[in-house]
Amino acid sequence: MIRQLADAGLTVEAMRDLLPCVISPEPTFHPCERLRARLTDELAKLDRRLADISRSQVAAYLAGLPGEDLRGIGLKGSGRDPGVGLPPEKWSSLR
Repeated sequence: MIRQLADAGLTVEAMRDLLPCVISPEPTFHPCERLRARLTDELAKLDRRLADISRSQVAAYLAGLPGEDLRGIGLKGSGRDPGVGLPPEKWSSLR
């Protein structure tokens, strides 16, 4: 059951909150507002992580294009997007 929760992308902290609500090994949960709120929060976190991963990958592809000017397309150097915010002369270091 722990493996299933981990495979679903849940953190150890989330599992700690959810385990008391488990009523069968599938796992099936006893419905309660606390459980519903925690699962909703975890789903939102997963959505943000997936968006960040996709955005970082696309930004890296774009940054790797010779002569690509990233200004004006809404990408900022956040530290998470490889190459975003680097001057063009540094782009070759991304390859």
